[in-house]
Amino acid sequence: MARIVVFGVEHPDKANNQRFIASSAWAPPQAVADILREAYPGRKGIIQEGTPREGYTPGTFAFPKKMAVDGSKAVQVTGKEYIPFEKTVLDTVEKLMPLLG
Repeated sequence: MARIVVFGVEHPDKANNQRFIASSAWAPPQAVADILREAYPGRKGIIQEGTPREGYTPGTFAFPKKMAVDGSKAVQVTGKEYIPFEKTVLDTVEKLMPLLG
């Protein structure tokens, strides 16, 4: 998202009067649990299992058709892809890990 804001400031001619969706993925809490349970097998006892792989599209984390959200305009204008959803989840956990102990 920050990339899109910076792009708008640096390229006002291209961003003027435009709206950009700052998202390329959708996932419910179950997807986060699945990612974390796979990445941290030693912590499966504290990460609730739920119903694995239910309620989302594993791998692509595509928006459900009824939502019809398309963030590709931001990629086309800036020339940079989004950070993959799984990486976003794991990077966030790594930053929070010191707080969890």
